[in-house]
Amino acid sequence: MSDDDILPGEDLRPGDKVAGRYRIESLLGEGGMGLVYRAVQLGLEREVALKVIRPQTMLGAQALARFEREARAASLLKHPGAVEIYDYGEDRGMAFLAMQLVEGRSLGDLIAQESPLPVETCVRIASDIADVLVAAEAIGLVHRDLKPDNVLLERSAEGAERVVVVDFGLAFVAHRPGVDRMTREGIVTGTPDYMSPEQVRGVALDSRTDVYALGCILFEMLTCNPPFEGDTVTLLARHLFMAPPKVDECRDGPPAPRALSRLLDRMLQKEVDVRPRAYEVREALGTLSAAKPERMGVGTTGQIQARAQRMISVAPRSERITYDSPTDPRAEPVAIRIVGEVGPNLAIGLAANGIRLVEEEGDAVYAPGAPMEELEALVQASARPVLTTMAPSDTARLAGLLRAGAAEVLVEPVAPEALAHKVRRAVRAARRQHKREADK
Repeated sequence: MSDDDILPGEDLRPGDKVAGRYRIESLLGEGGMGLVYRAVQLGLEREVALKVIRPQTMLGAQALARFEREARAASLLKHPGAVEIYDYGEDRGMAFLAMQLVEGRSLGDLIAQESPLPVETCVRIASDIADVLVAAEAIGLVHRDLKPDNVLLERSAEGAERVVVVDFGLAFVAHRPGVDRMTREGIVTGTPDYMSPEQVRGVALDSRTDVYALGCILFEMLTCNPPFEGDTVTLLARHLFMAPPKVDECRDGPPAPRALSRLLDRMLQKEVDVRPRAYEVREALGTLSAAKPERMGVGTTGQIQARAQRMISVAPRSERITYDSPTDPRAEPVAIRIVGEVGPNLAIGLAANGIRLVEEEGDAVYAPGAPMEELEALVQASARPVLTTMAPSDTARLAGLLRAGAAEVLVEPVAPEALAHKVRRAVRAARRQHKREADK
């Protein structure tokens, strides 16, 4: 078949030529924006990975501009752990990107076949990915679709393994002419299992969104599953509002080193400003990687070491509340009745944290901002704990609310995960009290 025989809308076949300089050998896989082929660059006789957008999926000049932006953005990143970009262009309605061919399986395949992975393997792979993110951050590059399938593991003839981050199809470079991001704020892009809260909201991003995704990947390597699961809507709500489960609650086998668990907690923080930068992640993982086996949590005989032996010094994390998670098998289902008005985000966030809203009597009552007289009436009328809120500086109201019998008082504004935590605590306390009274 000649070049002119390629029909618009058809996938390429072995022997087809692209732009007169690439010969198709075989299909390697499909991505969100098109197909990836093994091809040979004619003249140089160099094997390449050729990414092509099908003509029928090209939405005019905007799609072509996005594809060119991918090539420009990815070509700026020079790192052994990033795919090298050779060429890009357009041929008969097909946009193409020629890049370094990486031979090896994906991290996603490794996790599916062998997870949970040994802690040392998790630390090494995550450290290599973090090193790529450090280089990307230095040029303002944000991947935005970091996931196990976009991490390849290539083994050399000598047996050394190279970790390679691929597919900058959703990447953008901030404040750089010609390669600035195309996706507008308010548009959600990425893979739901690994999306940061700010990415779900469709607001401005920086490199810490990739740190969050790396945290999800590290959690999955350690436990077999990403921190949150469910359909797309549930996943997005949980990234926004639900505290991730503790890694050791989801991990079979030896517990993870405390330093690694603390780092993971920081990487998965909802608030961008308290999440570590890529270089901090790399340094913390490097400290773990350099530790002796017994300080990784496993002794030379494979036995778990004492708590003091597993502790490794890393940068201190900011103090935060830890919350119960409905993924914890010990967490009992809880239903609450709302008295008053709550916003849609709070309602969705409570549902994501396993708290059902009911109109009848539930396990607790939440009356945000209730006047003192109304709160007293609710406490007297209900056998369930009553929770309410106060303004940050209203200490006089706090004392009155507690005297009136409020089980918990939260400071406004109230985060869904904080309310879920307080509700569960109040319900547990009430159940214990009822049991004590029944046992008398």
